[in-house]
Amino acid sequence: MKLFGQEYLIEEDSRKSKLDPTALSHLESLVLPTTSEEDWRYGAIETLNFSKVRSINVVSDERDRELQAAAALWEGRLGQSFDYVIGVVGSHVRVLRAGRRPEVTVGERESSVATCRSLMTEPFADIADLLSTRICEVRIARGESELGEAPKIMIVGLAGGDNEVSTASVSVIVEAGARAMVAEVHVGGGDDTVHLSRTTVAVGAEGDLSLLTLQDIHDRSTELGHLDISVDRDGVFRSLHLALGSQYGRLRTQCDLVGEGAQAELLAGYLGGNHQTLEFRTFQNHDARNTKSNLLYKGALAGASHAIYTGTIKVSKGASGSTAFQTNRNLILGDDALADSVPNLDIEENDVKCSHASAVGPVDRDQVYYLESKGIDGEKAERMIVGGSFRDLVSSAGYDPLRQVLEERLVVKW
Repeated sequence: MKLFGQEYLIEEDSRKSKLDPTALSHLESLVLPTTSEEDWRYGAIETLNFSKVRSINVVSDERDRELQAAAALWEGRLGQSFDYVIGVVGSHVRVLRAGRRPEVTVGERESSVATCRSLMTEPFADIADLLSTRICEVRIARGESELGEAPKIMIVGLAGGDNEVSTASVSVIVEAGARAMVAEVHVGGGDDTVHLSRTTVAVGAEGDLSLLTLQDIHDRSTELGHLDISVDRDGVFRSLHLALGSQYGRLRTQCDLVGEGAQAELLAGYLGGNHQTLEFRTFQNHDARNTKSNLLYKGALAGASHAIYTGTIKVSKGASGSTAFQTNRNLILGDDALADSVPNLDIEENDVKCSHASAVGPVDRDQVYYLESKGIDGEKAERMIVGGSFRDLVSSAGYDPLRQVLEERLVVKW
């Protein structure tokens, strides 16, 4: 079998036969993107090598135990008691906890070649769907729960082991008037693991969804993730993405505001260290009148790490009265760290309010001096300032305990 023209060996097992000939042909016809393409210009895509891969989506009793342990660990770290806890390992979807919430339905559906977008610059979403063969689907209906609060759902996607391609495909559907709080955590991985994830979100009219996505896979692994969002009339979508792990981690986020009055808030925080590369590509697409979006991505980069942010606000003709903001801020914590920030506007309507901003620089020395004047050691003062830049992000998303996780990782990376 070939993928992106690179032959690689796959262990013979029953899973290989589950790929139908059409899907197999589609996979083998995909072309690996290059940095000559706009979507990948500043990234590390040309370092990706599939020749070391020896297996796809391995499921075993040991992997199942890892999944359960990861779910228990991260439920504690997130400081929430979830109604539903779901584990995803490739095509294997396991409900680890099912609460008594009749408005929530957890199921599976088969992936299809027909649903793949086949974008030459973004083939990895196709691979995530096709190699998963079965997609985890979470549907939230409008309901009056006795608890009086939105249902809480945690999804744990476990990346594969050494020399493995692993996938996780998830669909979250919030029906009209429904609301929910969802956390999706990606963990695991090993040497030369390539983890491909795709999450699709649909928020119905007057629906409300808060989504946390957290990437914390092995530091010698690659994750290429996709988050595709659609928000209908008067719907509200709020997201927080935290990128902590991987050697090369990329998330492509596309948010389509398709109904009048739809709103989206897109937040992200990322910590880079050593030779880590963290890449983000965002699209805020306003396709209806009076829609609103606000994006804020914050990063701190130590060692020889590299962050790439490329974002586009697009306001289509007819989407009058729309408001869109896009901000990317990067703190450089060492001489060898690097950040590229490329915001873009594509406006086809006059009656709109849009802006973008980016900043790349070291920790503010005036702030450090102020804390030193209060008797705080200079190194500690810098860490306090960097940590403080992420506190508002996690607090606004309702995950205060993540502050401790971020502070611990900051000590390790810087």
